[in-house]
Amino acid sequence: MGGGVPGGLAFLAAAAAAAVIGFYGFFFQVNPDEQGIVMRFGQYVRSEPPGLHFRLPYPIEEVYLPKVTQQKIVEVGMRTEGATYRGNQRYSTGGPARDMPEESLMLTSDENIVDVDFVAMWFIDAAEKYLFNIADPDQTVKDVAESAMREVIGKSKVSDVLAPGREPIEVAVKALMQDILNSYGAGVKVAQVKIQQAQAPAQVRDAFNDVVSAIQDRDRVQNEARGYSNKVIPEAKGEVERIMQGAQGYKEQSIAEATGQTARFVSVYEQYVKAPEVTRKRIFLETMEQVLGGSEKIIARGSELMAQGKYLHATEILNRLVFAEPRNQPARQLLADVYEQLGYQAESTSVRNTFLQGAFELRNGLPGGVPPRSTGPDVVRAMTTAQWLDFLGISMDPKKAEGLNFKVNLVTPDNGEKYAVEL
Repeated sequence: MGGGVPGGLAFLAAAAAAAVIGFYGFFFQVNPDEQGIVMRFGQYVRSEPPGLHFRLPYPIEEVYLPKVTQQKIVEVGMRTEGATYRGNQRYSTGGPARDMPEESLMLTSDENIVDVDFVAMWFIDAAEKYLFNIADPDQTVKDVAESAMREVIGKSKVSDVLAPGREPIEVAVKALMQDILNSYGAGVKVAQVKIQQAQAPAQVRDAFNDVVSAIQDRDRVQNEARGYSNKVIPEAKGEVERIMQGAQGYKEQSIAEATGQTARFVSVYEQYVKAPEVTRKRIFLETMEQVLGGSEKIIARGSELMAQGKYLHATEILNRLVFAEPRNQPARQLLADVYEQLGYQAESTSVRNTFLQGAFELRNGLPGGVPPRSTGPDVVRAMTTAQWLDFLGISMDPKKAEGLNFKVNLVTPDNGEKYAVEL
């Protein structure tokens, strides 16, 4: 026997090698996160889902296996080595992000410069387009993201970019990116655009932070104003409703009272037609009862008017009370005081004497009234010596004046009557 490999074993080895070569030459495996793209003589012919598939051997057919379910991240304005992303949040494992001002500095519509760092998340939507329609898909997506962000920022005000609530900008950039990539036939689906940081350039950052703070204060005050409005307006509407209901109630009450008074007047009139004298007397007594029932208030009001120097007004209300109640001494005394003040203020001798005479009559139990009664023989004869002395302003000691006689001649200026009084 020779020292070589036995013939049977060599055949088995050759068969196994041929089987392995044949398997990998005629079959290929597509993993769950991949899609099989089959090229025949350099031309795309079909796509294969995950699993084991047949193919013609190379170079007749060639297979590409892009990962179509993997989310890819492109950073613009910054670079973070070893960064990982979950959803739209960045979890850095390679230290702080490195700023890229040539990408992040952008011009707004109101000619301000802002520093914007953002990420775009995307995945392969059509693998055959992704592989063959554009030369460098990853760089293309990054360039499109930067271009779209610059266009949207260029149409936005700096206050909208720096203030919180930048979701409208992110949505607009995502939509614009998708439109551009679709026009390229890139086979890429943009999942999300997230602004990581938007701020003013370092040279003016403090001033812009003050602007942002002012905007936040404005929003806070506006929200407080809306809350106050939402509180006050319902209260005002409730108050209006309450007033309207009160007015309606007052209206109904007034109508009811007017209807009742009308019915009462008709009833009184019917009674008056039947017995005029009796009805007239009853009405007079009821009216006097109402007037006299408030005599104390009238006196108090007269005193108040006198203290204010409104003598004519006081005379008007007190005269009515004295006429209705001639024996009301407080009213008579107060009316006499009013007459005296009017007499002292009068420039005409006749007017002065008239008011002073009225005051004298009221204090001494004579009829009195307004206008005061003209001086006549009855009044003169009714006056006692003491009353005359008081009226003439003469003060005497009764003991020293005992047996004293003197005569006073009086002339009334209004009618020229003459009187001689011996005291």
